[in-house]
Amino acid sequence: MTRLTRRYSQWAAAVFLAAALSGCQESDVVAPDGATISLTANPATIVLAGGIQAAPVTVIATVSNSIGVPLPGQDVRFTTTAGTLTPEAGTPIETDSFGNAISILTDARQPPTITARSGKATAPPLQLQTATCA
Repeated sequence: MTRLTRRYSQWAAAVFLAAALSGCQESDVVAPDGATISLTANPATIVLAGGIQAAPVTVIATVSNSIGVPLPGQDVRFTTTAGTLTPEAGTPIETDSFGNAISILTDARQPPTITARSGKATAPPLQLQTATCA
């Protein structure tokens, strides 16, 4: 093997390795097949004062495997039909050690329907009601 061939081989290997590493991108960690998501809200009713949501609502999605064990480290995406979610709707939120992902709902002026998804696992839609206070 000539000196030029060896250098060419080393250069080609370095370029191949760099291309392979740059092709690796971080992706969502999604719940495995058979996983379930349950949704809860606290408070369960949105209080409107002057037609505007008076206090934020904490929305919790709990991701569990097929036998009910909570799954930490799963990416959950929330959506809503009314109001604003923080973090922004559609942003992946990682579940904590108890399998919970949390989003905050504000600015709702009408009853929202909230959903959560992680891979193929989808929570049944959570429909919140509103109440008016003086």
